Amino acid sequence: MSVNYYIQDQKKFVIENYNWATPFADFFPGIAGVFGVPMWIYYVSRNQGIVSMGVGDKDNAILEFQSFNKALSLVGKEGFRTFLRVQREQEDVILYEPFQKTRNKNISQKMIVSSSELVIEEKNIELGLSFKVIYFPIVNDRVPALTRRLEITNLESSSCGIEVLDGLSHVVCKGMDRTTLHVTARHIEGMISVADVGGLPVFRLSQDPSDREVIEKIDGGNFYFSFLEQKQNVIKTKNYIIDPEVIFAEPSNYDYPWHFYEKGLSSILKKDQVTFNRTPSAFSAFESSLNSKETLVLTSVVGSIEKDEILQEYNFTEIISKREKKG
Repeated sequence: MSVNYYIQDQKKFVIENYNWATPFADFFPGIAGVFGVPMWIYYVSRNQGIVSMGVGDKDNAILEFQSFNKALSLVGKEGFRTFLRVQREQEDVILYEPFQKTRNKNISQKMIVSSSELVIEEKNIELGLSFKVIYFPIVNDRVPALTRRLEITNLESSSCGIEVLDGLSHVVCKGMDRTTLHVTARHIEGMISVADVGGLPVFRLSQDPSDREVIEKIDGGNFYFSFLEQKQNVIKTKNYIIDPEVIFAEPSNYDYPWHFYEKGLSSILKKDQVTFNRTPSAFSAFESSLNSKETLVLTSVVGSIEKDEILQEYNFTEIISKREKKG
């Protein structure tokens, strides 16, 4: 595949067919403004980019920190992923995951790097859809969080129906550090729980794992939620998949979304989900129809809170809307 590099608008670095370019890695600027809390966000030039993130140090991860060589091999499995079932009139359902490495000449991909955001784009002529993901951190705010904006556009003259799963295969719970992730990983799963805070999933251990005589409850945690721009309503509990087995058929293998691709969205949403003692995922699930040239926008926010009340108090949609207006 032909790889091209160029500067756009004197401030954006563009890599066409980035999945075939010489790989590189970088951190987002750790700047959150006078009133903000910075995050560390690490990305590589493969798949959907973001592979690690957290607050403070590596012992407070939301996505476990990976060294460059491991990041390249894991970003396509444990980073952000998008699964689709696409159907046009009188045609069979097409199963698809964008931003994968491919030699298909009908698929073009690019990565755009700037000082304030990371953008990836894909245009699939055969499928008749284009995809665009924009990552940017929330700044000047007391909640450290990363925003991810997914745009899906119908390029064809005919309408299509889509079922979508979009999110993270693997989330680190608050209370886990590098030792528990690597030395006692199986044991610590016995303390994992996903709390429902106002209809939104919050990921944490059920208790402090420290080897002490006092058992302490963990408040707050790592969170994930999404909203569709057209509706401006935050997606609630029943449309989040936090049990990876519901999607992948195995709770610890993220290779292929067997259940979703074979049975469809309505079927997996009816499944009972395990919300404890299992390493969780964080996927938003929705279905929609796209008219010709129409664009659907899903915005997701992933971050960390010290107390549950903070998540219930905040209006993230308003914060993000202000940022979009400022450009």
